[in-house]
Amino acid sequence: MSNDSLPLDAREIDAPLSVIDRAHRDLCLDEKFRVRRESAVKRAFFDYINGFFSARGYVGRPDGDFTPKKPTNLIFGDEKSADILLTAHYDTCMNGSSVPSFFVTNTVGIVADVIIALFFLLGVAIAGTVLLAIFTTWYFALIYFLAGVFWVTTGFVRVNKHNFNDNTSGCIALLELADRIASDFPELKDRIAFVFMDLEESHLNGSKFLHKKLSAELPPEAYATKKLINFDCIGGRDKIKTVYSNSDGGIELAKRINAAAGTDIKVYRSPLIATDSMPFKDIAAISYMSVSSFIFKELTVMKDIHSNRDNLLDTQMIREYVSAVIAALPAEFN
Repeated sequence: MSNDSLPLDAREIDAPLSVIDRAHRDLCLDEKFRVRRESAVKRAFFDYINGFFSARGYVGRPDGDFTPKKPTNLIFGDEKSADILLTAHYDTCMNGSSVPSFFVTNTVGIVADVIIALFFLLGVAIAGTVLLAIFTTWYFALIYFLAGVFWVTTGFVRVNKHNFNDNTSGCIALLELADRIASDFPELKDRIAFVFMDLEESHLNGSKFLHKKLSAELPPEAYATKKLINFDCIGGRDKIKTVYSNSDGGIELAKRINAAAGTDIKVYRSPLIATDSMPFKDIAAISYMSVSSFIFKELTVMKDIHSNRDNLLDTQMIREYVSAVIAALPAEFN
């Protein structure tokens, strides 16, 4: 048996890598699990991480049967009894647009991105066509216009084969957190559950399913005490660390983590960001994300998600997010 065919935890015995570096290799550099959209690949991904969590004493299960278009969240621990849910979405974006990256935002969603980009690029194509029609011949202008339309439209149907940041970075954060908690805080293991959400890229269906299930099955007073910390796009080219929530409890949780960890991660309230903490309006739920810059309060730039440029992983940034949460965990249980 080759070393590469062994489970994650059994590899690199002679040259050990950190959890983050091994996951980077296996989930990004190796193409086997890089694109997680098909049912068979999602099953294989569950088997992969299940071996990792089992080695650290966690019991895992898929909450679903991997039926296409229906969410199958991957859960490690008991989400009903856990005080804290650590989450990330494991499904990946279908297409890699070729539009300018400054149109990709984390507030208005990919539909608006597509509409804005189409208007922009088609406007360029039309303007170029008019100029060519004036200074050259009509058929050359027509060829230019058709070529521009072809380039714009194919940019949205090209399959994205990377997805390093969105959201492999969040998945790797959960693996590192599970390893750190198992070794440093074993007494907290039963009070924390890990959830890899499915179908985040399809209207947050996985997190909506989990929210609906927990809020229906738990007494209101028990559900209200839960906390959810989500990791979404925390390891790409975007360097401004931020945390978002749309609840008072979430804002306070983010501030407490900053205080305990000695960090200054920017805290923002927003009901618009398409990320997996948003359905959990009634509990302290937050999402960590990194952005590039701010156009105005509710519109922020993310350079590489939903694009063909999502092919770089900043492992140090993942470590920094994980370290902040680890530093705050003991205080959150007191």
